[in-house]
Amino acid sequence: MDANLQGAFALLGVTPNAPDADLRRAYRRKAMQLHPDRNPSAHAQEEFVRLQAAYELVLAMRQAPKRTNAASNTDANRDRRQQEMARRREAARKKREAYERSDAFKMHMALDVLAFHLSFILSVFVFTGLPLIGLWQFGVPGLFGCGVIMLISTPMTIPSLRSYRLLKWLSFAEALKKISRTNEFVITACMLFNLLVLARVGLQTLIPIKLLLLINVFAIVVGYGMPHWVLKRFAKKTSPIAFGWAPALVQVYFLLNFLFSGSPQEKRFYFVVEDSVWGKQTGYPVSIRLQNDAYSAFSGLRFFWDDLQVVQKEQVVYTFEQGLLGWPVMIAYRFE
Repeated sequence: MDANLQGAFALLGVTPNAPDADLRRAYRRKAMQLHPDRNPSAHAQEEFVRLQAAYELVLAMRQAPKRTNAASNTDANRDRRQQEMARRREAARKKREAYERSDAFKMHMALDVLAFHLSFILSVFVFTGLPLIGLWQFGVPGLFGCGVIMLISTPMTIPSLRSYRLLKWLSFAEALKKISRTNEFVITACMLFNLLVLARVGLQTLIPIKLLLLINVFAIVVGYGMPHWVLKRFAKKTSPIAFGWAPALVQVYFLLNFLFSGSPQEKRFYFVVEDSVWGKQTGYPVSIRLQNDAYSAFSGLRFFWDDLQVVQKEQVVYTFEQGLLGWPVMIAYRFE
């Protein structure tokens, strides 16, 4: 042991192995004895300073290992934190790379490309096609209204038009091709086709509405019951067939029946306005009732989108044809 430490322990009156509590008690006892206010010796101040120095030296000797251990612990904790951060960064990188290879990321990028190009096309239409349509349909007031629309939409259309240098039409075609192969697109496109044909053709075919809806529901059920070998060949999931292709085949059936009809025949009926969807207001959908309740089961024949065409009219003249597949269809009508 160092001579200074031995002298410090001797001055404090404790052994080097004495506990910290004994060391503090010994220091307080000695301090009370050697304090200049109580020690009448001429060297009281010097003796008290030596006692403080000895106590601080012993404390420094005993606290040095603790500081070393604390520093070691701090370094170890810092190393662990750095390793944990590196591990998390690596995990995040792998997760990002896996996401960039996934179909979800490719679909997201395709949607971004599609939205970017469609916004440019829409902006061009707002500044070119929309004014022409307004002028053609409504004259100068229509042109003025389109001008207001153009002014309001400027914050959205101008940035899109300025980014024309970033357009890549090959990427747009590839994105459109990729999106068109998804189940969601197939279902949406088929549903729009089904609704359009149902409204334009199905309701003009002499088939009860309940039966028409029942046929479509049956097609959906059959689509869900397709055997696995059919699914493997045409689709990966049941939903595109059940909600897309199966009802679409039904609509194609009625569409062919409607398009290739023949032998026109006119039928004239007196009618009364049965109900207006919006009450007494005009310019809204309306339903009529024919004399003798003719075609009461075919509400599509008696429903019209604009009640203005039935105002001050007494008769309706239907033109029917025999459909290709045996279902009679109404191809035209007029009010008299």
